[in-house]
Amino acid sequence: MDAELERLQAAVSRKLADMAIRSEAARAGTIDHELVLILADRTGITVDLESEAVSGASEAVQRLVAEKPYLFASLDKKIPPPSTARTGWQRG
Repeated sequence: MDAELERLQAAVSRKLADMAIRSEAARAGTIDHELVLILADRTGITVDLESEAVSGASEAVQRLVAEKPYLFASLDKKIPPPSTARTGWQRG
């Protein structure tokens, strides 16, 4: 029973950390949430299961902004819409 409880606590911790990283990444203007989740260094992220408080996510995302700025759109610039030009592929 203890192993199952530990497994569930670890899963909840991971989900809470993921949510915090996603939230911070959105604030930073990420263009790829999934890649940020994979690349974020989680060593400084801590989760308090009782209060559901997560700390360190902001710092992890800010490190990623500094290391890989191409994953984040500049919030003061508009991202152009996808091209509507026709390519070699056409509906037939």
